[in-house]
Amino acid sequence: MNTRRDFCFRVSAILTALAAFAAVQSASAQWGTPKKKVEVTKYTLLTNRIQIPDLPDYAGPSQFLNGATLTGQGAGVTYSEKWVVKDNMVQSHNWYQVTLQNYGWKVTLSTPSSLYANKAGNTISINFRGTYERGWGSEVNLSYSPKEN
Repeated sequence: MNTRRDFCFRVSAILTALAAFAAVQSASAQWGTPKKKVEVTKYTLLTNRIQIPDLPDYAGPSQFLNGATLTGQGAGVTYSEKWVVKDNMVQSHNWYQVTLQNYGWKVTLSTPSSLYANKAGNTISINFRGTYERGWGSEVNLSYSPKEN
């Protein structure tokens, strides 16, 4: 792989994961979870997607771009993934909102560009935006934090 492209991929994955980690922590504070100091202690780049429990694969054409696993002291693990989908932002937002509810997630916040939901102590945040990826309709940034045991 091209060194410059590899570097850009890694930087993109790390920045996506850190932004998602911050979004989940911010959303947790909005949900009434006590705010606690979080320090990222470890990150690992993902080369393949993870399977999130109770969330099926996107129904339309999609492609995994990158992702990371972040471990934060006092916050557990957050999995962050960046995808592109053929559908536009509205269509992909609607699909995720309906699917989350159908699989028992409680959607706690829905804006035109984001969704936040929880189920049995697990949290998920999904952000939607347009994409510059040729042939794709929108970008989906998904962050999942499983309940700490």
